[in-house]
Amino acid sequence: MIWTAQAFGSGVFLWLPALMFAAKYEGAEIYILMMVLSLVPIGGIFVASYFVDTLGRKFLLLMSSLITGLSLLTFLTFPPDAKISILVFYVVFGMYSLFMKILRSVTYLYTPEVYSTSI
Repeated sequence: MIWTAQAFGSGVFLWLPALMFAAKYEGAEIYILMMVLSLVPIGGIFVASYFVDTLGRKFLLLMSSLITGLSLLTFLTFPPDAKISILVFYVVFGMYSLFMKILRSVTYLYTPEVYSTSI
């Protein structure tokens, strides 16, 4: 189930530039936002690698799933044609991007431990 949710979650970034263009944002704002949001997951890798042993895999998986879901629910409350503050886009999608990377990192680590195979 987590693997399926992650696959659908990747489509948000493919859809985001078209959504911002429809909301009357300038071209430069869109590309700067996408560049910044592409750099945020690098921090997620470091956060996941630090907290995976201190907080535990299950707890980190649960918290990153919840925060990722909450950031997407926040995004759903945006009116489709209203120009939302660019700061709101940075915060909502920054949280989404960061915690989605944490979710993926922990999932990639946790899945082989639970479903181990022998060759």
